[in-house]
Amino acid sequence: MSLDGFIAGPNDEHGNGLGDDGWPLHEWIESGDPQGAAFLQEMIEGLGVLMMGRHGYEVVDWGPTAYFNRPVYVLTHHPPEENPVVRGDTFHFIDDGLEAAIARAKEEAGDGVVALHGASLVQQALRAGLLDEIIIHLVPILLGDGKRLFASPIDQVRLDPIRVLDTPRATHLHYRVV
Repeated sequence: MSLDGFIAGPNDEHGNGLGDDGWPLHEWIESGDPQGAAFLQEMIEGLGVLMMGRHGYEVVDWGPTAYFNRPVYVLTHHPPEENPVVRGDTFHFIDDGLEAAIARAKEEAGDGVVALHGASLVQQALRAGLLDEIIIHLVPILLGDGKRLFASPIDQVRLDPIRVLDTPRATHLHYRVV
């Protein structure tokens, strides 16, 4: 997330998943910083299920090789006929609501983490009281425009810090939702 609260630049669409000028938000991933790489690897190893909305699924260029090798749940009102397998990941399109989708994802994840990807999904889960923790990779850039992580009205939410990791390209903030 940028310092001004954006997780993508404007015009996030297929082939431009981070929006216009949004790539700096992910440069920390490929920067070669060992602390950032270790933090990311720890997150991936703990991942049981990745969950996103249909827009998040549509804008990502999944490519030919495995992404996380984990199930990916896509919350949507219009599931496709078949659940595709892309890059080694199995995509499950779920249309029975957020609460049911999260419950299914938790069951499938077992001891692993259910990670929510995308502003709308995170906002909905916060409003519904279904989010346990928040991890933000805060990147020292001001994008000025785009998609905000916390754009919709949300009642006050208190957070307890779990971990803060300051690296050259991002500050990684891990909170427990109170």
